Amino acid sequence: MNLKQSIRRILKEETSINQKVKDIILNGTDFDDWIKAVQLQYGDVVPLYHATTEQTSKLIDKEGFKLVDGKNYKSFSNEPILYFQIGKSDYVSTNRPVLYRLDVPIEFLYNAEIDNDGPDISDEELFKYVDETDWDELPYDIRDAIIYFIWNDFKLDGTEILISDRFMDDPSEDIFKGLKPVKVKDN
Repeated sequence: MNLKQSIRRILKEETSINQKVKDIILNGTDFDDWIKAVQLQYGDVVPLYHATTEQTSKLIDKEGFKLVDGKNYKSFSNEPILYFQIGKSDYVSTNRPVLYRLDVPIEFLYNAEIDNDGPDISDEELFKYVDETDWDELPYDIRDAIIYFIWNDFKLDGTEILISDRFMDDPSEDIFKGLKPVKVKDN
């Protein structure tokens, strides 16, 4: 097989996976469907990215990731949470110049929810892709996943999630135990 044929085969496979992911999410009926779509795209290990300040990065380097009370410029919650983006991050900026990658098992995402504060699509746009008659019957978590996916140009890369102890069987458990953050960009 020559290089041109190999490239065509790879592009065809990638398009096929993207279409399957799109079909799973847009026809999803619960959060498990979103997890299946993520697993189809990334496999059993999902890359999560977290952008942070230089000061906080020193704590992460020393202690690893921890759920912390969410009071920061992004959240005014008092519950322990931590934000990530799946597959890539576009949050690196002058106020958050350090970027970490954390590879997690697919089951880890059951401790997450889609951070749907930013996405805003009209009902007209939404109902081009999903059945309006069944929409209100869907659980909120798959509705959030569908809205975010449409808003994010039908991509999982960059999906914002927040990890919270409210979904954990044992909130005192350290869900980051055994997971090593890797600094991929330093200021």
